[in-house]
Order: sequence, then structure tokens, then C-alpha cells
Amino acid sequence: MPHESTPIRPILIVNGGDVGNTLPAKRLWDILGDHDIDAIAIGGDIAYDDNIIDCYWTYDNLIHSYELMNKKLGRMVLNTIIIQKVPLILGLGNHDVGLNGNSHREVKLSENSALPMTLTFFP
Repeated sequence: MPHESTPIRPILIVNGGDVGNTLPAKRLWDILGDHDIDAIAIGGDIAYDDNIIDCYWTYDNLIHSYELMNKKLGRMVLNTIIIQKVPLILGLGNHDVGLNGNSHREVKLSENSALPMTLTFFP
């Protein structure tokens, strides 16, 4: 339950997918920083890394945009910036597990298979 002094307002959850690291995606993260959002749900194709280990930097870029958004949402309290992290709700898409129309691969999970890299960044 929220504290009695907490203003009552609708909960705002941003829902989307196919985020990637394009300029429009970075602009969207910046725009989100202008709104009082409560959570972000990304339904797959989070960073377009295609589960290629050398593409780890796509997550670095995505997390950087997320951090800048959170910093923009920061509030000053007693001369201190309070940064509240907006929760991320993530689902895995085909590009997160390394499967796309041109991969000519069949993804099979077994005891010996590697987990999607997404789970390294967001366990």
C-alpha cells in the first residue's frame, strides 16, 4: 500500500518490443524520461544481438539509454538527486535467442546449450 501522503494517480506502463539501438530507439528512451512512468515492458527483440557473443555491446548501449532515461527522471530532494529505477519487464524474442529468417538454424535447448545472452545481463 502506498503511504497516505502519496498522490493517487493512474499507473503508466509503457509496452513495446523490437527496441534495438537505432537513433529512433534512443530518442524514444529520451522521450520516456519526460514522463512519470511506472514500468516498461519489452516483449522481445530487446537489443538485436542475435545471441552472438561479440554483439554484447548492443546490451551495453541499451542499458546506457535506460540509465540516461532514469537519470532524467531523477528528482531533487534536500539538494540530492534521487534516481528511481523504472522496472523493466522483459520477454525473449527470436533475435534474443539467435533465431531469425536468415540464420538457417534450429534452436534446441538442451543441458549443453548456451542460454540466451539476455539472461547474462538480466538473470
